[in-house]
Amino acid sequence: MVNFVIIGAGDIARKRHIPGIMKAEHGRLFGFYNRNMERTGRLAEQYQVKCYESPEEIWADPSVDAVLISTPPASHEELAVRALEAGKHVLLEKPMTLRAEEAEQILEASRRSEAKLMMLHVQRFYGPHRKAKELLERGEIGRLLSCRTFLGNGNVHRAENLPPSWQDTLFDVGIHRIDLLRYLVGAEAKQVFCHRSSLLGLRGSGEETLAEDHMIGVFRYKNGVVGTLISSRCSYGGEDRSTELFGTEGRMTTYRDGHGLILEKKDGQKAFYDFPDGLDQKELELTDIHEQFCLCVEEGTMPPVTAADGVESVRLAAALERSDREGKWVEL
Repeated sequence: MVNFVIIGAGDIARKRHIPGIMKAEHGRLFGFYNRNMERTGRLAEQYQVKCYESPEEIWADPSVDAVLISTPPASHEELAVRALEAGKHVLLEKPMTLRAEEAEQILEASRRSEAKLMMLHVQRFYGPHRKAKELLERGEIGRLLSCRTFLGNGNVHRAENLPPSWQDTLFDVGIHRIDLLRYLVGAEAKQVFCHRSSLLGLRGSGEETLAEDHMIGVFRYKNGVVGTLISSRCSYGGEDRSTELFGTEGRMTTYRDGHGLILEKKDGQKAFYDFPDGLDQKELELTDIHEQFCLCVEEGTMPPVTAADGVESVRLAAALERSDREGKWVEL
């Protein structure tokens, strides 16, 4: 049984990680730490677990096996490195960091430590995406030629509702699909291009620049596949999380027309796949990602999403950011 302490107690911890750990057969919610001690105390009392007053107290507690770091990414490097140095396994929220250099430091710490580090790139664990990967590997649509993916929400209506600047459509929203495309395509990108926009023309509190709320990224992969990513915070009133994969023998589409996955063959055959855990776009889907982490800890196996995967996602996001800034393709 893996004893978890959750570091950070925001919405994502409450909506995804607490129920995810409690659902895991090989995981146990053991405690909380948050800089807001009042919030930490309330959660600890609610779930009848330990309340930690500092990270140092966590590192020193031999009963703690792992930490789940769900804090803003600017704190990830310090917390993850210190946890690994203390021998604690780490389940780390995306993005790994906001800078590739910091992500590399976490990767190096994971290589020095006997503890495991796994990234919370949860999109790989959604049923339709797993099925799409399986069908791709079986050659159901022939050789993959191109793909396009969408992820957006319509939560931004007024300037006072703008998220923190790091929660932009690239590092916060788009990073999900940067990793997903890499997982599905099965190759590294060699070139990227990006254009970001402020379609709503809003500024956050105290911000001098307009808040970026829409982005388009294009990827050229080493195996010849071309991918397109659109992420947005102004996707109002509809479904906006589909992925389409086009091959020489057909195509696949996820999250479309009420189905988890639709397979359409060149000869006209169609197959529909539905998944019991599929939810409305506005709800978070619980997956077995926490259980998979626990199993790799207990069995001593490689995490399904490694530290190297986290670094590559940050590296790609940074390259997209540079492309937008310079207005040109960026080589990787």
